[in-house]
Amino acid sequence: MPLTGLTDGLRGTWNIYAIVPDAEGGQFVSRRSIQVHYADEQKAYVSGAINDGDRVVADGVHRIVSGQHVDLVQE
Repeated sequence: MPLTGLTDGLRGTWNIYAIVPDAEGGQFVSRRSIQVHYADEQKAYVSGAINDGDRVVADGVHRIVSGQHVDLVQE
């Protein structure tokens, strides 16, 4: 996980934001609690409420909130 995708959680935990589908076919932001096991200058190795293949917000987490509807774009 890129370090730019991590945000402070409660009581010393860390959070990431996942993008999940809603009932109407759109997508929204869901905050997930994670544990950081190791970090270097660019990436953190994490576990917790995230699965392989989940889409996550890799940067700009200070601009979104949990529950916000979003549109995905490809770079």
